[in-house]
Amino acid sequence: TLIINLIDKDRIRGDDYGDSTAVWRARLFLFIGFAFMAGGLAGSVVSLDDFLTLLKHTVEFLALNKSAYQSNTLCADVT
Repeated sequence: TLIINLIDKDRIRGDDYGDSTAVWRARLFLFIGFAFMAGGLAGSVVSLDDFLTLLKHTVEFLALNKSAYQSNTLCADVT
């Protein structure tokens, strides 16, 4: 948001500035700022999804190993 807040709104409109390249550069700068924000949001969503997937598989792995461990100890007690 720092990149976006640095731009003067009058430069984007192009009302008071005669230089059209300044308006074009301000709009490009604003677009790049929004692109960085969208990329950061997408990256955080992907990271959260990866974390939750890893957590799910870890819980499943521990549950399977716990049941296998319990079945092995029960078999040892029967014989």
